[in-house]
Amino acid sequence: MSSNSQQHRRVTAEEKERFIALLLPLRHRLAHFARAMVPDPEEARDLVSDTILAALEGFHRLKHPEAFLSFLFTITTRLQRRRAERNRVFQRYEESNLLHPDSSIAPDTAADIQRLYAAMDQLPAAQREAVALFEISGLRLEEICTIQNCSLSAVKMRLKRGREQLGVLLGAKKEKEWL
Repeated sequence: MSSNSQQHRRVTAEEKERFIALLLPLRHRLAHFARAMVPDPEEARDLVSDTILAALEGFHRLKHPEAFLSFLFTITTRLQRRRAERNRVFQRYEESNLLHPDSSIAPDTAADIQRLYAAMDQLPAAQREAVALFEISGLRLEEICTIQNCSLSAVKMRLKRGREQLGVLLGAKKEKEWL
């Protein structure tokens, strides 16, 4: 193997079993977080798949199983940031008019969810991440600090501003009128 080639560590059967045991109860939270991070459902599924693969490959570095959720969401956040950066450099083909509705969700609920995700897309990335991590994924503020690599006050401010902006975008609140 040449010095430029990367050597991949082989995942043991025991590691795979422990990984799956930790992942299964959290897979829905991961899917909801990914969907909040990217507007396209297919792209969100790709993000989840890439996250699971990267998490499995790096699972041996996880010291404490109770930090697994934070481990997953940190990977998801980093992967999404890399994708966003790549998308700024390279143009991509989008089929934005083709929606694939989830038949398990009532149509009126699905419309509300679409509207929420569309509003979240208008938030700055850090606010969108903070709101998705806290409100949709149910993470604690301290975990969000770790994932976003920022202070507790920064996370609180992002949540406050994100909620206010979502309220305005969704018509629940009027914008502040400055005198």
